Amino acid sequence: MLACLMLMASTCRKDEECHSNIKFENQSEQEVIFALLFTDIEGKCVLSGEKVMRNDICNFRPYNSCIENNLSNDNPLDIYIIDIDKYNNPVLFYDCDSVPIKNRILKQYSLTLDDLKKNDFTLTYP
Repeated sequence: MLACLMLMASTCRKDEECHSNIKFENQSEQEVIFALLFTDIEGKCVLSGEKVMRNDICNFRPYNSCIENNLSNDNPLDIYIIDIDKYNNPVLFYDCDSVPIKNRILKQYSLTLDDLKKNDFTLTYP
């Protein structure tokens, strides 16, 4: 039992050191898709995300655990804001160079862990 307690204590993080979500504020006058790029085992890509209503705030979880455990300053997280009227089918993968053809990318963010920390894990569009 003591070993279990020691193991639990060594893997726990304080809440202020563990962020699971990015708060996204859509301050535009249009609905958008907040999307992440995914790659399949064949190296094909797709943008997959969620619709965010105009002037709405949503929380997104890019990883299954703390962002701090998954993101570094050397390997940024790419987030895409997509026009809802031109958004790829999120269940079909395409050649990666066709992603901008299949989608109307309104804005692309390439965020490091430091970027997210500076903005208190909040992203505002536009």
